[in-house]
This record gives sequence, C-alpha cells and structure tokens, in this order.
Amino acid sequence: MTVRSTPQAKSPSSRSGQPLVEGRGTRDRGLRLVAGPSGAEPLHAMLGRRLRRLRLEGGLTRKTVAGQLGLRLERVAAHERGKGRIAARDLIAYAEFYGVRLSAFFADR
Repeated sequence: MTVRSTPQAKSPSSRSGQPLVEGRGTRDRGLRLVAGPSGAEPLHAMLGRRLRRLRLEGGLTRKTVAGQLGLRLERVAAHERGKGRIAARDLIAYAEFYGVRLSAFFADR
C-alpha cells in the first residue's frame, strides 16, 4: 500500500494549530490510499471489487450479507462500490464470514 499526498497550500494542522501526525487526524487532507504500484486503483475500490466477487461466488445477496454481519444494506452496497471507508472490524467480519484471510483482500492478482 502506498500513501500519496496531493499538493496543498500549507501543511495540515489540527484546530489547535498543532501539526497532524500522518495516519492520525488526516481525514481527507490530501492523503489517498492506493493499492500496489503507482497508477493503481484506490484501495477502497479494490476492496469493494473483491468483496463483491466473494459475495457473488457464494451466490449471496447484499441483504443476506448485511443481515449476517449486522450491517445496514446500504453500508454493504457502499463497501462494494468502493465508497466510504471500511472499518477494520467490518473487514475482519467480512473475512470471517467469507472464510478467507484478511490478506486475501490485499493480495495482488
């Protein structure tokens, strides 16, 4: 995984004026997670594509997956479309539900 920074007018800082530590409090401040080499698709899109593939291979509906994981149907749909962030606990729940290791979501194909 590579972290890319987009140009900014000034370095990000918290409301108190303290500089932000990378990875903490940098929400949408020019950092973009990508999977693999430069030019690769965004991480959330890759994860969503893999989640959808696993669901379809199992012959499951989004409604079934949402019910089993205790998530809202809209959330599962958003994850599969690569919209929004996937919480670590949700990613772990998906991996356990589909019977795959977490690394399966990040393995190069």
